[in-house]
Amino acid sequence: MSQTQQIIVAVLTHNLGSIILLGSLLFIQIAYLPAVSDVRYATARMHLRLDGIALCLRWLWLGVLLIYGSGLWAVLALLDLSQWPVHVVWMTALAVLLVVLLVIAQLGLLRPARLAMQGKRVRDARRLYGRLRALLLAALVVAAAAMLLGVSGAVLVS
Repeated sequence: MSQTQQIIVAVLTHNLGSIILLGSLLFIQIAYLPAVSDVRYATARMHLRLDGIALCLRWLWLGVLLIYGSGLWAVLALLDLSQWPVHVVWMTALAVLLVVLLVIAQLGLLRPARLAMQGKRVRDARRLYGRLRALLLAALVVAAAAMLLGVSGAVLVS
């Protein structure tokens, strides 16, 4: 496979990861969670919310792996850049922030919220869910900013 074909594969994989990541965040925030708010019983509603967020996080991690893998492969192996462009450095910093937000969401908020639901502490789960939803909204903003830098970063930063 030529270097040009490898770069094309890396770019397509990177874009696929971005679509999965942003699509999952948009779906959970715009479509799924508002629809679940119509469920009548608070316990069932909270179970649906937490299960939906857990599934969304699986897709988010897939998107992160595709983005990191293809981005690092393109920058380190294929393009052989001795100095990264400024927008790539900013995109990498935003990607690190995104991973931190997802780790906090997965381990710091979702897991305790699910344990609270198992212990029949719906109020605690609701409090953690509020923080989790706000954190996922912040992750959406960070991911959109990173994608914007990827699309037009060289023009914006210079």
